[in-house]
Parts: sequence; C-alpha cells; structure tokens
Amino acid sequence: MAGCLRLSNPPQLSSPSTPLADLTASNYFPHSTGLTAEDGASLCATLKSLEERPLFERAGKGEAYRFIWIHSFCPPVCVTFYCNQGDPVSAVLTKSQINKDYDPQKRLRTGGVTHGEIAVDASETASLIKNFDAEKFWQIDRYDEYTRPPLYDFEVFGRRFSYDNGRCLKDGVLWIMEGYKNGQYRIVQRQSPDEDDAITKLGRMLLNQAKIYSRGEREIY
Repeated sequence: MAGCLRLSNPPQLSSPSTPLADLTASNYFPHSTGLTAEDGASLCATLKSLEERPLFERAGKGEAYRFIWIHSFCPPVCVTFYCNQGDPVSAVLTKSQINKDYDPQKRLRTGGVTHGEIAVDASETASLIKNFDAEKFWQIDRYDEYTRPPLYDFEVFGRRFSYDNGRCLKDGVLWIMEGYKNGQYRIVQRQSPDEDDAITKLGRMLLNQAKIYSRGEREIY
C-alpha cells in the first residue's frame, strides 16, 4: 500500500497510563509519516485539546479510523471508529467535541470537552469498512494541493531553506483522516475538499454515524 507505514517504524509508544499532558507529536504519529514538524505539533495540540489519545493505544490488533474536522473559527470535532476483527466482530464509535462556550475571536477553548461512545453492530461495521475500501483510503493521495508539504524544508547554520513548488493557500476547513490496519498507519489531509472527494465522503459518513450535525440541523458539516 503506497504511502503507508508499518509499525516497524512506530511512533514513540505510549500506554493509557501516560498522562495526556506528557504526550507529544512523536507519540501520535510515526516517523516519516509525511507531516511537517509544524503540522504534527499543531495536530497533536488539537487532539490533546479534544482529550484524544494516540490511535495505536486502542486499535490494538484491529482496524481503526479517526476523522478530525478543524475549522478556523469553530471548535474542532473528532470521530473515531474502532473495529475488533475477532469472532464475533465488534466495533465502537467514539466522538469528542469542545463545548459551545467558545470564543472564536480569542480562540479560547474553555468550555470543556464532551465525549460519546456508540456501539456499532456487525452489519453497520461491515458497511463502514466497505466504504473505506470503496473509496480506496489506503491508495489515494495523502495530500491535496493545499496541504502538500514543501519539497524540501531544512535549516543549516541558522538559515532556513524551503521550497514549496508554488504551494497555494486556501481558507476553510481542514479534513483529516487517520487509519490503522494490519500493522500499517496512514494519514490523509484535505483543505475544504470538494463534495466528491473521498475524505469528504468518509468524514461525513462518520459524522452521520456519530449523529454530529451543524447548528442542530440535518445538514452535515
């Protein structure tokens, strides 16, 4: 699978007893995952603000996907799907949301975090997994033109060298999907993706399954 990382090149493994405050980006993401240091640190901070721990801790020998929705002026949202491939197959969906007393101007996330957990039956589990396979999550490009990292970015003797090959900027929402399967890890990023983008479809599928809607309406994020 192109762009996947086997856990022979793992993150710095943590245990559920490791305090959240002590976790760093190296605990969440394997080395050479494709994230820049800045993106890794930012995403790690977002996950910790949602009280989310590394995907590997709970995934074990099963299959897991985590969708992270990050808006510049709204609290982030996270939905994670864990599937135990044993007999019988069992799965659970968890969701984390920062409460609504949030000041988008000051970017204060002082409202605390709400967590939920939903059991997923065998037929729903099969449908969710089928959709990830149908959208070719493990083969699609990890980036779009707005999230692709620079071709090179390094520092020598205090001087920074970077080349982004005309990378564009785009306002909007960052859609991120992590995946873990058969000892492999992948993370895919999109900036305000189109309706027919695989990450749009998969992200909305998990938001729907978790019953997370914008402004209390049926229209999904």
